[in-house]
Amino acid sequence: MRYFTGILLMIVLLLFTTRAGIAQTQDTHIKVKSMYVYQFASLVDWPAEFKKGDFVIGVLGKTPLFDELVLKYANKMMGSQAIKIKNFATASEVTTCHILIITPEFSDKVADMVKKFKSKSTLVVSEKEGKLKDGAVINFVISKNKQSFELSKTNANKIKLVIGTKIEGYASKIE
Repeated sequence: MRYFTGILLMIVLLLFTTRAGIAQTQDTHIKVKSMYVYQFASLVDWPAEFKKGDFVIGVLGKTPLFDELVLKYANKMMGSQAIKIKNFATASEVTTCHILIITPEFSDKVADMVKKFKSKSTLVVSEKEGKLKDGAVINFVISKNKQSFELSKTNANKIKLVIGTKIEGYASKIE
């Protein structure tokens, strides 16, 4: 009986440790993504008409990234603009943003959001691989358990955004 109890305890501890490790890895990826988003905000040059009012970062869908962005950057300043973080539960709720992060659950809406905000110079960031072809400017990816992103300068140019060379240096792939 002791042998069985010992094995059961080891299995429970192993499962707990594995889940804790996974949660810690996911938490680290979220923190890195939020830092990248802030870098995008500070190192991308928006047209003059978008340098007034609040600097809006929108998130379409549920993700811990929204909470991390609110915790670290809500109401801080981006130049002369106050940073506002907005969460949208549905694609129809999305309003004009400087940066729009689209979660994997809404990845089928990337092309629609790009089209909807084309004249607003919205930097669309996808969290699902392959979405640069749908018009996203940035696509978060994980390579060798490291959080990174892909960048489409072509898509950025189409919406009149100038990507800083520092951002290019962080990208794992540039199109």
